[in-house]
Amino acid sequence: MAQEAALRCLPLPTILWIELTSRCPFDCVFCSRKLLRGAGLHMDFELYRGLIASLSQPEIIRLNYSGESIHYPHLIEAIGLAAGTGAAVELVTALAALPESKIEALAMAGLSQLTVSLHTLSAAQFRQIYRFNELDALRLRLERLVALSARAPRRLHIDLAFVAMQRNLNQLPAVVDYAAQLGLSKVAVHPVIRRDPIEERFEAELSDGRLRPEFAATIAEMVHRLRQQHPQLAIELSTPEVAGQCPDATAIDGSPRYFPGELPSGAQIADCDQDPWQTVHVLADGRVVSCEQRDQIFLGDLHTETLEQIWQGEKYLAFRQRYLLGEDPHCRQCPYKRVHRPQPAPRQVLPGRSGMSALLTGWHPGDGTGLVWSKPRALLRVSAEAGERIALRLLLPWAAGGNQIQLRTGVEAPVVGRNSGTRDLEMMLELRAPHSGTVTIELQVAHRFRPALRDGGADLRELGVGLLSLRVGQG
Repeated sequence: MAQEAALRCLPLPTILWIELTSRCPFDCVFCSRKLLRGAGLHMDFELYRGLIASLSQPEIIRLNYSGESIHYPHLIEAIGLAAGTGAAVELVTALAALPESKIEALAMAGLSQLTVSLHTLSAAQFRQIYRFNELDALRLRLERLVALSARAPRRLHIDLAFVAMQRNLNQLPAVVDYAAQLGLSKVAVHPVIRRDPIEERFEAELSDGRLRPEFAATIAEMVHRLRQQHPQLAIELSTPEVAGQCPDATAIDGSPRYFPGELPSGAQIADCDQDPWQTVHVLADGRVVSCEQRDQIFLGDLHTETLEQIWQGEKYLAFRQRYLLGEDPHCRQCPYKRVHRPQPAPRQVLPGRSGMSALLTGWHPGDGTGLVWSKPRALLRVSAEAGERIALRLLLPWAAGGNQIQLRTGVEAPVVGRNSGTRDLEMMLELRAPHSGTVTIELQVAHRFRPALRDGGADLRELGVGLLSLRVGQG
């Protein structure tokens, strides 16, 4: 199992949550920041500078966690350093307390995505939920940022996040209408959660830590209606159990699927929204944790170790092994995990139809287009007899100066495909199974591709190669 964990893991994390500060002037009714962090503190900027310098081709850097990052003294410089890595740089903020003098600087700092937490358009309810500042202050700053975003040095996408509670659910249509009026592309709806013993119990929304079915159904129905009214706007549900993506335990098979309940007997965790192969959280005090679900379990401290030492260290390795086996109690209960029942590796992959259990790590979720995108490095696993032909039909994006993909089985020289043109190129690549049984194939693409940088859209994913099909057979 240690070998399996090492195989899946990237040399360094590529998706990072960095908590620039654990301070926040807001006191939102659903937030546990004050309970867990007290007065809070700012991250030492030299520690942050060293962390950014230690990264190797990061994909996403999210500059927030429990605190309000717009109050970090070095925020603009911190964004600039993160943007300099080439990563997509994201920030979530309640925004209303941002000094007006810093609005333009924030827009021009190099952010890729700014998410504004907006949970009501009622001024009185705003004060009740946020317990600090005023709705008009948020709207003024948001509308100014939207106007400035068109001339930001990097394409700046602005969207809204709405925490859904019984008390404010009737405000969701107004928030969605407001997003449409501003020309935004997305509203993310987050049903309220309560992981920590905060004062608010949310008894109308939750039971034993899970969403009440009637509350989840109300959210789902409202989101469905709003999607019909605003087809140009992406209205996303963050919780799989509301989005209708979760099977009954008896339906779990070899294809990974979201499953919010207790990990069923005989099933294993395939991956999750913050998996330990590529994702890490760094708290403002320099301590490192794996994810939001385990943010009280510390795996290292950047004051005494490098990020690489922590990432490759014994604590992280032990956690990854428990993760694979489904033994970690937090992971077993996590609502954002995808689970499957181990089965023999498939001999054919047709994205969205069959064989998806072959996609081991480094893959984006399929989008129903008959193709599934990898990240720049990805692994897949198939069953084959020694010498059998393994044929992959791929779509390789173009890149300035050319692009290439290498396929490796760890034994023979890599198989290489090249795209020297100015259009995405469909190609067929073949390799031979080096032995009988399970064969692991590594895909490595020379140039990462982010659709938003090409077409100006909102797709900030980092893509490697598109897999159209895979077949194992004689020939």
